[in-house]
Amino acid sequence: MESVFNTPLEIHQIFDLKGSRVNRYAKRGESVYKDLDFIDNNFSFKLPSTVAKKLKAVVQHDAAFLKEQSLMDYSLLVGIHYRDGKQKKIE
Repeated sequence: MESVFNTPLEIHQIFDLKGSRVNRYAKRGESVYKDLDFIDNNFSFKLPSTVAKKLKAVVQHDAAFLKEQSLMDYSLLVGIHYRDGKQKKIE
């Protein structure tokens, strides 16, 4: 199966972020983590302001489109590559 991440770099961890805290922990053994795993393990985004503004605009545009279509499900799939190759342990 092909990766949805367009990069030659190894993706060490993946998060499926919906912006919800209801039942948003990965189950034991799942390889894709969720919102509360992200929050509880003190992950954050450090983006240049220009990139943050572009990302915000894309998310807002997508949300508006989904609203027009009467759809309510949205996820931001985040792949993390660690430069040192050491994956952060998720508790």
